[in-house]
Amino acid sequence: MGTLSRSLIAASVASVALIGCATPPVKVSDDERRVRAEQLQALFDEQDPITEPLTMADAMARAFKYNVDHRVKLMEEVLARADLDVSRMDLLPRLVVDAGYSKRSNELASSSESIETGRQSLEPSRSSEREQTLANAELVWNLLDFGVSYVAAQQSADQVLIAEERRRKAVQNIAQDVRRAYWEALYAQRLGGDLNQLVIDIEAALDKSRQLRSEGLQSPSVSSRFQDSLLTTMRQLLRIRRDLDTSRTELAQLINVKPGTEFELAPTDDETMLPTVEETPTDLEQRALTDRPELREEDYQLRIDQAELKKVMLRMLPGIEIDLGGRYDSNEFLVNNEWSDAGLQISWNLFNLLSGPAFRDQARARVDLDNMRRLAISMAVLTQLHVAYENYRNANINFQISEELSTVSDQIRQQFDAQRRAEVGNDLATIRARARALVAQLQRDKAFASVQNAVGRIHNSIGLDPMPQEVAAHDLPTLSATIAAHQMGLNRVLEWGEPAPAEPQPMLVEPQQPVSEGEDAVIEDQQQMPQGKDAVLNEQQAPSGQNWVIEFHQPVAVSADQLLAPRPAADPPAEPGSL
Repeated sequence: MGTLSRSLIAASVASVALIGCATPPVKVSDDERRVRAEQLQALFDEQDPITEPLTMADAMARAFKYNVDHRVKLMEEVLARADLDVSRMDLLPRLVVDAGYSKRSNELASSSESIETGRQSLEPSRSSEREQTLANAELVWNLLDFGVSYVAAQQSADQVLIAEERRRKAVQNIAQDVRRAYWEALYAQRLGGDLNQLVIDIEAALDKSRQLRSEGLQSPSVSSRFQDSLLTTMRQLLRIRRDLDTSRTELAQLINVKPGTEFELAPTDDETMLPTVEETPTDLEQRALTDRPELREEDYQLRIDQAELKKVMLRMLPGIEIDLGGRYDSNEFLVNNEWSDAGLQISWNLFNLLSGPAFRDQARARVDLDNMRRLAISMAVLTQLHVAYENYRNANINFQISEELSTVSDQIRQQFDAQRRAEVGNDLATIRARARALVAQLQRDKAFASVQNAVGRIHNSIGLDPMPQEVAAHDLPTLSATIAAHQMGLNRVLEWGEPAPAEPQPMLVEPQQPVSEGEDAVIEDQQQMPQGKDAVLNEQQAPSGQNWVIEFHQPVAVSADQLLAPRPAADPPAEPGSL
């Protein structure tokens, strides 16, 4: 007993010592944070530099290869495949090999006692050595565990397919975002120079107005109105430039370019052609219900939950365990030191019969939920398809109006430029005309981009992949060429040419008062415009006895309708010598 007490005391002291040596909370050091920052820089250093203007296919290729969100989805797919490999290992039987050595401080001796007389019947004897070496190898296979593991492996395989569909959805979303940001950034690149020059001219006109006022050549009231109009126009133009710069930053983020890096975009031939969707939403519904990644993911999730029901039923069955073994014992008192054995064992946890129905009902409820969720997602997919198609039609109408408006605004600008050269115009009217023309051109370009984006959303709504599932190589030139060819292959849905005929649905509004040329212009900020569809076209009934005109409401960065409808001027004409 003394030896046992000392052992227990020693074990207790050792346990207390281990508890006292437990690791305290440790904060991340500055060096570790610095390493993390360097790793982020390495993310950009590993990319191919941009050495030439980017086309749409080039931008998509860079996004698919370098976009961090896409890389996360790829890693999730790799992890799902690793989980599948691990689950397959559970199908193997259990093979246990062990060896050991034991030594006693005294002999393992025993004697016998008579049950009837209570006297010792045999003298103490031993049947084992004080030192002994043991070795065993045992193969155990539980058939019930094998069946459950087999179903679990099928579930892991479906999880891999779910990861693939989520990656497909990420690629489709990235392609849609790149398409939108690319067109906006391309037009920002094209109009940025004209916008900056217009801002410079406004600043020069402001300086001239201040000088004339200080010299007494312009009355304070006229100078204040003039400067107010110029400053209002400049403020709105600066907002436009801010929005244009934002689109370029968004594109840089999508293609994983370090913020602040300069790059150029290449003009494309698609700017002169509008995509036409020949098929109707009804024709595309079946394809959307077949190819959308969200619905495919729900199909695999349903199989997973159906397999879970199988696992519940399997666990209610008895387990059959087969074991085969080979053993060795160095005990010299044994006749056979080496031998083999085999066994069969059946076990049944009867409580599983009691809890099984509850788990079964839970699994069935999960399957019913999957079916209902699939129906709900199917309805959402069809709604998205029809909304995308309506957006496409409205975007076509919006583009036609914006293009005509841009042409008219440019003609007005040319007239004011001619008057300015003939010295019969004034700076304020010329600047307003240039602003109108610039805004109208921006509206036209954004309307064209809206048509492109609307077609891309139709692609997205029916689950079309922007690139093939397999490519010959993953270098940027090969990816870009593959994406460009694949986009051309999508012409089975699109046909490049004139837009499909679509009759606009008019909104009837009260006619506006005629405007004069010398009035101020107001440019609307994009944030004040409604978001969502590219055009909102409603048809209302006109009251009898009144005249009405048609007005199209467009969610664009700048409202040309507001620009061409200036507010009336209440002050008298400018005095001689004013701008």
